[in-house]
Amino acid sequence: MYEALLARASALLVALLAAGCATVPVVTTPLAATPLLGPYPSRDGACRALVTSAAREGWRSTTCAATPLAEVPGSPLGAAVLMVRDAAAADPRLVGTGSFFLGISASSAWFLTEKAIDQVNGAAGHSYLPVVTAESAVVVARHGGDARVLYQLRDATDSVCNVCEGAERDKRTPVAPRSVWMVCGRVGSSKPECTPPLFLSAGAQVALEDDTLTVTEPGKPRVVYAISF
Repeated sequence: MYEALLARASALLVALLAAGCATVPVVTTPLAATPLLGPYPSRDGACRALVTSAAREGWRSTTCAATPLAEVPGSPLGAAVLMVRDAAAADPRLVGTGSFFLGISASSAWFLTEKAIDQVNGAAGHSYLPVVTAESAVVVARHGGDARVLYQLRDATDSVCNVCEGAERDKRTPVAPRSVWMVCGRVGSSKPECTPPLFLSAGAQVALEDDTLTVTEPGKPRVVYAISF
C-alpha cells in the first residue's frame, strides 16, 4: 500500500510540474568574496610581487607577463590576466605556461588574487600545462549598491606524459577546456574583492542579477549562488 501511495504522489507531482502548477524550491549556495592582495602602485608592481614570490619558491629565472582585458564602459574596475613563469625551466615542455592570476585595478592601484587561478601541476605520471586567457567582462548594476563585474576566463590545458619516452613524451594532449567565472567589486572605497573562481564546462550559461549568480551547465541541475561582499 505504501509503495502505491508513493507512486501516486510522484505521478501527481510530475503532472503538476508539467502543468506549471507547482514549483521546486530553489536552494542557494553561499559564495563569499574576499579582499585581494595589495595595493601595488602599478600593474608592473603587481608583476614584481609575483616574481618575488615565485623566487622564494625556488623558481630560477622568473618573468611575468600581463594580458589586459578590454576596457568595459562604466566598469569600476580594470583587469588583466597575469602569468608568472620560469623562463629557464629545466623541462622545455613547460615553455609558455606557468601560474595565472587575476589582477584588478581600482583608484590608480593594482590588486591580485591570493591564489593562482591555475598553474602547472602533475598527477599519475603526467604534467598538466594550463593557459588562462580573458574572455569577457560584464558590468552588472545593483539596486541600491555598487556595481559588480562578472569576469569570464578560459582555461585550456594540455597534458604531457612524464613516464613515456621518445615522441610520446613530448606529445601534448588537450584536456577539455573550462570556463572560469569570478564576480569582483568594491564596497565604497575599500579594497576590491572577488569570489573564488568557478570552473565550469565550456558551454555553461552564467547570469548575475544583484547578488544572485545563476549557473546552468548542459546536463546538470541549475545552481544558484548568493554572493556576499
